Amino acid sequence: MRVVASCLAVLLFFPAPSSAWGFEAHRFIAERMITLLPAQLRPLFESRKASIVERAVDPDLWRNVFPEEDPNHFVDLDFFGQYPYAELPHDYDRAIQKFGREVIHEQGTLPWRTAEIFGKLQREFASLHRANAPSFAEDNIAYYAAVIAHYVSDGHVPLHSVVNYNGQRTNQSGLHGRWESELFDRTRGRLTIAPTAA
Repeated sequence: MRVVASCLAVLLFFPAPSSAWGFEAHRFIAERMITLLPAQLRPLFESRKASIVERAVDPDLWRNVFPEEDPNHFVDLDFFGQYPYAELPHDYDRAIQKFGREVIHEQGTLPWRTAEIFGKLQREFASLHRANAPSFAEDNIAYYAAVIAHYVSDGHVPLHSVVNYNGQRTNQSGLHGRWESELFDRTRGRLTIAPTAA
């Protein structure tokens, strides 16, 4: 459990400038995530680094094939009122019960999808400690780490949390692409990922 928490902590505490985004930004973050893992975990991830880095973009590729994937990349918190968004239940089923599936999926399901993948990652880590641990458990850990890296980094994109995500309501259409890709491309050489000590 501590191992899984360490992995998630690394993802959650990236400094703001390195937050998620286009394919190259997702790969950049996934690659650096591995270097920040605790020493005991690093070998498992280093040995699968190329796959993790490449698969960190898979959720964006899924969007092109599966329309139901799109809401997993954002949550329009401001739709649910003012911070701290007390109107939005933390529990997915309660949120659906309160607002209806259509509204929740229109406004985004990112936190619930992230929690779902986190649960899968936890189960894979737990399976390593069983006497009959599956031979593919470490590969599954790498896969779910890549996927959760994507969703956690998406959760750090400010435009993935507001209704006006593309500037469409403020005559700034195209803002989303400029933020996610162009900003990263321009600043990539100056970005560092070095979380401060807790």
